[in-house]
Amino acid sequence: MNRATDIPTPEQARRARDKVLANAASTGRRPSVLEVARALGLPNTTFRRQFPDIAREIGEARRAPHTVSSTSPAATDHARLVARNAKLRRENHQLRQNLNLAVANIQRLTLTVHKLRAELEAANSVSRIQPRTQFTKN
Repeated sequence: MNRATDIPTPEQARRARDKVLANAASTGRRPSVLEVARALGLPNTTFRRQFPDIAREIGEARRAPHTVSSTSPAATDHARLVARNAKLRRENHQLRQNLNLAVANIQRLTLTVHKLRAELEAANSVSRIQPRTQFTKN
């Protein structure tokens, strides 16, 4: 089997690229070089080697800001998930800040209580009795 004859023409590759880009735009997903390669029946590396300009175009389209039609259900679901994730990240960040603040306050209060107990014991001439240690028989 001659591999050179199995390679699609540049026109076929461009048609496959256009189809994948159109599908990505309508579904709200990002286009993929692998998707184009599979549509042509080629391994990903072979496609990239034979059509580097098309692979580069798809990469640029993948990195471009995500724009989808607002009437697509996938677009609205995606936008809702993106907004929800952003909200959850903000809430998570705020909760972590609150937790760190609470830990710092607990530490400060613990030191204050220890200091006040020591002052109280000193003022009342209270001596601490150490708890008995239990001895074990050998």
